[in-house]
Amino acid sequence: MINPAMFGISPQQMEAAKEVGKHLRMQVIRHTSEPHLEIRYILINPGESYDPRQGITQMAEQLMSYHDVFFGMEGELIDVD
Repeated sequence: MINPAMFGISPQQMEAAKEVGKHLRMQVIRHTSEPHLEIRYILINPGESYDPRQGITQMAEQLMSYHDVFFGMEGELIDVD
């Protein structure tokens, strides 16, 4: 089992992340002809009043950070709208 503290994640941050997971599900779309991945976070219950923007912003920033830590991979975060 991975210990989140190894990556500088506090117990409070883990709880906040799990709260996001109660409202969103993830799709990973693999494009093989033009190799790239697309990650989408989708409301589990579209009728609820949960606003996913903050959670998605945090996940995007963490994804960038993890790729830097694990792969030494630089990148850019592009906001579309």
